[in-house]
Amino acid sequence: MKTTILPLLFASALPAADPLIGVWKLDRSLTKTEPPVTFVLARDGEFYKISTATSPFKMDLRDYPAASGETMDWRRSGPLYVSTFKKDGRVLRTYHNHVAPGGERARVIQRVYSVNGRVTESERLYERTGGTVDPADPLVGEWRVGPITRSTASGILRFESHGDGHRYISQTDPGYSAAYDGKDYPNESGGQSDAVSLRRVDASTVETTFKQGGKARSVTALTVSEHGQTMVMRSKTANSNAVTTQTYRRYTLNQRAGIWKLNEAKSKTFLRNATLRHVERSDGLWFYLDGEDTTGKARHTTGLSVEPGTISADGNTVVVDGPNGERRVWERQPESPMPSAPRAEQVRTGVWKQDLGRSWHECPPARSATEVIRTVTPSSAKVETKYADGTSQSASFELGLGIERTRTGGGGQILSVALDAVAVENRSRNDGVLTSLSHSTVSRDGNTLTFFGWNAQNGRRCSYLTVFDRVK
Repeated sequence: MKTTILPLLFASALPAADPLIGVWKLDRSLTKTEPPVTFVLARDGEFYKISTATSPFKMDLRDYPAASGETMDWRRSGPLYVSTFKKDGRVLRTYHNHVAPGGERARVIQRVYSVNGRVTESERLYERTGGTVDPADPLVGEWRVGPITRSTASGILRFESHGDGHRYISQTDPGYSAAYDGKDYPNESGGQSDAVSLRRVDASTVETTFKQGGKARSVTALTVSEHGQTMVMRSKTANSNAVTTQTYRRYTLNQRAGIWKLNEAKSKTFLRNATLRHVERSDGLWFYLDGEDTTGKARHTTGLSVEPGTISADGNTVVVDGPNGERRVWERQPESPMPSAPRAEQVRTGVWKQDLGRSWHECPPARSATEVIRTVTPSSAKVETKYADGTSQSASFELGLGIERTRTGGGGQILSVALDAVAVENRSRNDGVLTSLSHSTVSRDGNTLTFFGWNAQNGRRCSYLTVFDRVK
């Protein structure tokens, strides 16, 4: 590869020593896997077995061994099969397998959770390639894994110079830093590998090996084209002969992508202590605004950015003028480590009062409540309830997304996982039995917290809806 003849336009983005350095975006239309990957679910009596794990298991929500020190649990409701993969109690990924009527196709939604709780969701279509359809157990059989048809991931990768090697980061995980010396370095992203090693094959190709417990999990070759504008990534896992090929184009990030802080002295707005994060996703540029108003009440807003305002020539200041003379001046902040807590956890922090008029429960409690206050911190919650008979009750419990926790008093385990920036799924199980399942979500303006789902009472599933309004 002759990097000396590259146009000057790319001189700063493409150091002659390493053409990999820069920002790249996935061209999803060119992704292919050869030979096609297959998924097999077999059944022997009460036990099942999948092609990617050696241990048989039951659809009973209990933990069973999986590959590379992971555990998995499975549950089923009609044509829906749900599996959760964990390691050391932390959720790595979940699969929701929806078998279509007729049993010939399945829609599979995969959610992958980063070490800081961020979640990316993708969807694939599976087609049956073997096994007779059993209407009573339609996922049993052999399936061809189709390409990703939908994803919330931006597909953007960034490689930065780092000594005699590079640092890799994405918008969903902290990545790794390693030298081109074949030695193992920590993989900060966690997940299915705890270490990474880099080896330069030639001037345009770098080989990356991801390891878990000292053993190779996957090998990826990154090859930059001669003109420096295309990168081809070829990946192969240790337990499969299939090679996935992905093509990336050199990319310029949206000027508004990054972290911005409100300059209150130059602004005229009700917002205080506000931070604005712009993140590129596959469907556009999303914004996440977190702050408070002049009374100290929290403000959290998210959505697809319409990119209002004027950005300065140096790209470090954005001025947004609104109605009634409002002005917000945002100043770019240095890229900082991703928050240790996911945003879905942050937006729940505060004091909430239950709206008893909008809340309901299919199985009403024995005592009627007159006031319920829920106080939430990043690590715990306290619920204080006053009853019509003049009595009161207070209960406190630990919180934590992505880590299965044991209920106080031996009431089984509870697992909460972020579905996106505002929604959380809560699942409780006791001795392999699902005892409650709910979703909670925070409104777009950050001032309403809603729980809806069911819990088990006296042998039946009782549905409920609980609505809280933010107090502060």
